[in-house]
Amino acid sequence: MKNSSRAMLTTFGLLMVFVGPFVMAYLLFYSGYHFSAKPVNHGQLINPPVNINRLVFRTVKGRALPVSSLHGKWLMAYFAPHTCDKLCEINLYNMRQVRKALGRNQEKVDRLLLATESGAPSHFTEFINKGFQGTQLALITGREEALLAKLAGHHIGKGEMYLIDPLGNIMMRYRPKASPEGMLKDIKRLLKYSQLG
Repeated sequence: MKNSSRAMLTTFGLLMVFVGPFVMAYLLFYSGYHFSAKPVNHGQLINPPVNINRLVFRTVKGRALPVSSLHGKWLMAYFAPHTCDKLCEINLYNMRQVRKALGRNQEKVDRLLLATESGAPSHFTEFINKGFQGTQLALITGREEALLAKLAGHHIGKGEMYLIDPLGNIMMRYRPKASPEGMLKDIKRLLKYSQLG
């Protein structure tokens, strides 16, 4: 008698091992329960990424600066409002600190201050020289700004920071008061898993 009840128990156990997961999945599916996957990125992922290789920026001296000439590194690009206000200064500071915090990987990332040509280029140059050396300054003409708006649609806004991959794709957007810790985590993850840069 003991042997037959032990055999039945073993059979039931084996049945539960193989059938149990299907029964559980069926119950979860039809009960309407869904696991919520929390996104791991801190910035807004731009999907699909926006390629800006057609754009040509300008240097302060008026020379052409094609986006393609900036290839090879990841870019933290801050699109400045008309002048560099307090929020602009905070964002430039955060970009500098995030890059420093990357340690030996900081050489894979550059900083770009993107300003409209109608602004005051000397003002931005002065700002960079005051404490943000190493940040490249690129000016964008009205025509190029219109093209950028057309390419990127609603994704581009002044006062925001963008992450551009080494192939010239805008792939992530950060609001004006974005957390530098979040940016750092995103960039570390991208450098770890990406085959680019």
